[in-house]
Amino acid sequence: VSVLPENKVRDLFNAYSAANGGEPTESEHCTAEQLAALHSRLARDAAPYTGFAVWGPYGRRVQRAMRFRAQVFINGELTTKAVRGPDSWAQWRAGWRVFRTAILMLRGALPGQLDAYEERIRGLHETFPGEWGILMSADDLMRSERWEEVRRRSDLARAGYDHAGLPDAGARDPSLRWGVVIKSSSEDKEWWYEHVNQPSLLAGRRAGGQAAGQAAGPSLMFPPGDWAAAAHAPPRPRHEGKGK
Repeated sequence: VSVLPENKVRDLFNAYSAANGGEPTESEHCTAEQLAALHSRLARDAAPYTGFAVWGPYGRRVQRAMRFRAQVFINGELTTKAVRGPDSWAQWRAGWRVFRTAILMLRGALPGQLDAYEERIRGLHETFPGEWGILMSADDLMRSERWEEVRRRSDLARAGYDHAGLPDAGARDPSLRWGVVIKSSSEDKEWWYEHVNQPSLLAGRRAGGQAAGQAAGPSLMFPPGDWAAAAHAPPRPRHEGKGK
């Protein structure tokens, strides 16, 4: 991949500052190399996947392959193995925020579309805080494979119409079509339920039942609806007394 010329990088940062009221914070800055790599994928109309094991803040100063041991499902079996990727929600979000800056600069998505995906990952993490390995693996699978599948199946969007037969914003501006895919993937509750909820519940039961006991109620009562909201709903009041 050829690194973008410095004047092109300056133009991208200036356009970002004009649209957002200033440059991104230091921890959300992207480098010329990161911009060039993501630009090459968007130019080929390939899914804008970036591996968060090496993609993150501060560019080349901290560029290294991150690994950690976690429980993941392989061929239906729960296995502990070394996984490439961020080992916590905080590290994942740091990488995502740099990706967010880069794809906004390259006009590959809109802020609300990107924030919807981040919110999905945050909600899943808060629902299953002890199963980060499962969630991180699912996120990597979504971004590396599922985004392309969603795009291929979006024949109506490619033709310029959404599923309701109305003009699609992504079709009006082809450079933003991946943003439509990203937001759509954040709303695919059935996919997330299959790849995060169910494995996390099973892992919790095998670990002794504590995690399953905390999450089994809302997750199994409302599949595949808005289980995250149900998990944080206030408890129902108890009525005491005879006949109550």
